[in-house]
Amino acid sequence: MSRKDKDALRRKLLATRAVLGDDAASHTVDAATRCARRVAEGIVPQWCSRVGASTDPVVTLAAYAPDVGEPGWCMDESGAAKPGVFVQALRSAFWEAGVKVTVVLPRVLPGRLMAWHVYERMEDLAPGAFGLLEPLECLPTVDVTDIDIFVVPALACTATGERLGRGAGFYDRALGAAGVGTGVQTPARRSARPLVAALVHDHEVVDTVFAEPHDAPVDLVLTSGLGGNHMAAR
Repeated sequence: MSRKDKDALRRKLLATRAVLGDDAASHTVDAATRCARRVAEGIVPQWCSRVGASTDPVVTLAAYAPDVGEPGWCMDESGAAKPGVFVQALRSAFWEAGVKVTVVLPRVLPGRLMAWHVYERMEDLAPGAFGLLEPLECLPTVDVTDIDIFVVPALACTATGERLGRGAGFYDRALGAAGVGTGVQTPARRSARPLVAALVHDHEVVDTVFAEPHDAPVDLVLTSGLGGNHMAAR
C-alpha cells in the first residue's frame, strides 16, 4: 500500500460523486427521506442490542448535512439544494423507531477540529467551512465524549469497517476523542465507546481503502440503496 494508491482511490470516488451530483432524478426529497429511514433501520437494532435497558431516555446522535453527490443529498422540484431534509428525516425515523434522539451537527474549528451543535430545524444551517452547510455558532454545543451514536460521511468503506474520508482527518480526530479505536472508557451509561456508522453509496463498499493506523474504524457500514448493510466484526 502507498499513499499514492489511497489518493488515487479518493480522486476516482470523488469524480464518480461529481457525476452522481448531476443526476437530479436520483437526488429527490423522497430519495433522501428513504435514505434516512434506511440509516435508522440499520442503526436502531444494533444500538438497542448494545445498550439494552441502560440507554438514556434521550440519545445524542451526531449526523451531518450531506454535500453534493453524497448519500442523502437532495434537491426540490425547482432544483434548489435541500441538505437539511436528510437530517430532519433521520431524526424523525429514530423517534418513530422508539429511540428519542437529540441531533448534533459538526462545525469546523481551527486546527482541523469540530464543535458539535444541537440541531432543531433547517434554518439552523448556514454555509461554513469548505462551502458545506454547518450549524450556526450561536447554537448550544455538546462535548464529543457525550455523543452516543455517530453517523459519519465516507467516500468508501470495506465490509470490515475500514473508512476512507476526504483526507483532512476531521472525523478521525473527533472519533479518537470520543474513544473510538482507543479503548478509552466513556460514560457508564453506554458501552465502552459510541456506535459509529458510515453511510456510502452501494458501489462504495470496496475491498480495500488502504487504511492507515490513524484511520478511525466504524462499526456499521450503511448503504444508501439496495446494497446490504455490513456489521463490522472488530
